[in-house]
Amino acid sequence: SIVHDGANGATQKELTDLLLNGCSPSDVTAFYSSLALSLPSSNETGVAFKSANRLYIDDKITLKNDYQKHVEDNYKAKVENLNL
Repeated sequence: SIVHDGANGATQKELTDLLLNGCSPSDVTAFYSSLALSLPSSNETGVAFKSANRLYIDDKITLKNDYQKHVEDNYKAKVENLNL
């Protein structure tokens, strides 16, 4: 869903249909964002959940600041540039 939120046009439609067929792109974002934000990050419930949620981008590519903030805020994910 992180890639979905960065796509547009036909690519985003294909990803929307794959992730939640019949829903809107904003429904996909809302669903996966609420899932990522609701998973416990501590062992308070007796269950510990750890997620490896990160987006790696070639260091020659610059992401829009709004998109990077969106990923961090909505998915508790980090965006990291690497020399790929």
